[in-house]
Amino acid sequence: MTMRLCPFGHLMSEAELEALCPECLIELAQARLSPIGRFERVRKLGEGGFGSVYLARDGKSETFVALKIIRNGHFASEPELDGFRREIRFNLAALSQLRDDRIVRILEVGEHDGLPFFTMEYMSGGTLRERMADFHDRPRRAAELMLEIADAVEFLHHDPENPGRPAILHRDLKPGNILFDGAGRLKISDFGLAKRIGDRAGASTTLHAGCPWYIAPEQAFRTNRSRPLTPAADVYSLGAILYELFTGRVPFDGTEPEVLQQLGDERRVPRAPRELVPTLDRYLETVVLNALERNPARRYQSARAFAADLRRALSERAPEELPAVPLRERVRSVLHRHTLPLAALLWTAVFSLSGLVHESRTRARERETITRRLRDDASMASVQAVAFQFQLREYRHRIARLARQPEVVALLHSATIQHPSRVLIERASGFDSLFVLAPDGRMRARTTRRSEEYANRSFEFRDYFRGARALALAECSNEASPGPRELGTGYLGRAHASESDGEFEIAISAPVCDERGWIGVLGATISSNKSFGSVRLEDGPSGHVTALLGPRGADRKDIGRLAPDGYTFVVHPGLAQGQEYQLKYPDPQLIRSALGIPTSARGVRYVQPLTLRDYRDPVAGNHGLWTAALAPVDESGFVVLVQSPREPERSRWASLGDQELSIPLTLFSIGLAALLAAHLRARRSAHGGRLQNAWAERP
Repeated sequence: MTMRLCPFGHLMSEAELEALCPECLIELAQARLSPIGRFERVRKLGEGGFGSVYLARDGKSETFVALKIIRNGHFASEPELDGFRREIRFNLAALSQLRDDRIVRILEVGEHDGLPFFTMEYMSGGTLRERMADFHDRPRRAAELMLEIADAVEFLHHDPENPGRPAILHRDLKPGNILFDGAGRLKISDFGLAKRIGDRAGASTTLHAGCPWYIAPEQAFRTNRSRPLTPAADVYSLGAILYELFTGRVPFDGTEPEVLQQLGDERRVPRAPRELVPTLDRYLETVVLNALERNPARRYQSARAFAADLRRALSERAPEELPAVPLRERVRSVLHRHTLPLAALLWTAVFSLSGLVHESRTRARERETITRRLRDDASMASVQAVAFQFQLREYRHRIARLARQPEVVALLHSATIQHPSRVLIERASGFDSLFVLAPDGRMRARTTRRSEEYANRSFEFRDYFRGARALALAECSNEASPGPRELGTGYLGRAHASESDGEFEIAISAPVCDERGWIGVLGATISSNKSFGSVRLEDGPSGHVTALLGPRGADRKDIGRLAPDGYTFVVHPGLAQGQEYQLKYPDPQLIRSALGIPTSARGVRYVQPLTLRDYRDPVAGNHGLWTAALAPVDESGFVVLVQSPREPERSRWASLGDQELSIPLTLFSIGLAALLAAHLRARRSAHGGRLQNAWAERP
């Protein structure tokens, strides 16, 4: 039978819609509230499962009582009368045994004009529904009130003084059934839907008994009659009431059909209370959500456990009373509630695993290629270090020979400063400049013209000056043995920025001596550039690139400070003349430690090169990753770097278009989609059936 609502909200069948609604007729007939026996009805207080409750005056005792009569009076159907009589019998049989101040007492039972009724003590303080607004911004007060309600419900479930009494499930806990007396003490009322656990003749056998906004999902849809309701069903109702006390909203909002639909959807969960009330304590939120767990096995199993965790939350302690849920139940619940996300996750996992397996050999080949390139870089770095060593040695020997020429010595004996000096210009081939410094570091001659102010500067602080002066102690000593002296070698100075033109350069120097001893320094500069003598910097077929790195020397602003740290490019194929680029990676201290710099070793020595797997060239710019190796250039402190471009790594998804993977992945995807579609179709069918049964079998 299809049920509809009349214009005033009363449920009736489609066949009755054209007639007057029986409940509307009753309300019209009872507008004057005729007396029931000696009880004079004053006003209507509310409605229960089968009856209406009135405030009535007892003509015998002149006291006020709550009078409950059958809701539709003489128009009530036989099932409604049977249900109301069951409620009366249940109240007499079960509640009469309850001696607790938190349960509304039954005063008298009788019949009037053939219709049953009973009276209860009148609670003049009203219902919790009327007081809900008093608790919305006071969560601690709401929690303390719920502790009183939970203790009363726990008494229904378990009487410590009478442990043999069967547990009584209320099954209709809601704010309208929590009453207050004149002193503000609360009591639980309306046991029209209550039943004792194990009692098959309970007050109601409808499919969904109770108010949908507050009943547990297993109470709304009793699909498995072999599993009776437990006290966890009443705990859900307590959680729903507390949720509303905290937030001002019920866990699932909407019309009765909409709420039933949400209860039937196992993926729907209430919004977290702290999303609605951000100031709510997180422990209180946890207790509420634990009580509202859809699966009764994951919910508090008793009102006592619920109250215990609520007390912990009020003491700012974490909840701990939740029952242990079997692993099989947890897995089944997760699979059932999250079918679509888990299916997507499974497909993604298979997709990813297939890509990783298919790519493993490609990755291995890439690693082998990088290892081979690092080995080649290291071998070439060792060879190039020797090449640079001989090139630098040639420059040093050459500057040492020039320092012994009489024409150069004469420049220091001359009383005039020669800017430019023809003597030096004629001998500067292979160098960017030649210059002569007096023992005080001042310029005496130079291949290029410079200002008077520049000529008066002292370059005693330069590393190349100090190095040549140190060599002079051995090469210019008057105590040396007579006869021709052995040709010495020049000093390779640290790289620095030129004060004459600002270009970055290295200098090679040698002491200038005469018969009296050391009289000055001859220096030569080589500007940082893309070439360096006869050393080959690029290997076209293999892609290797060679660079020379020099330790950074002090400038005038660094006088009195420690020597600058770091390495700077002196030679690089991508370097413009006179430019300065500092090495960004690796750390200079790591280079010196790995290569044994500084060292006092002379001649050719072999040091295991330092290899870099992920190197970025600061001169070439952001042109991808390179492999690189660094090797020392004898004892000079200079370092040669050989780099080669890494092949771009293939994306791990790039190979998934290959035929060997596309076919199995496609078949797997089709099969998974078919199983998922069948599962969702079955769930929709079962869900629709539950809703249809709920409406067809409601009272």
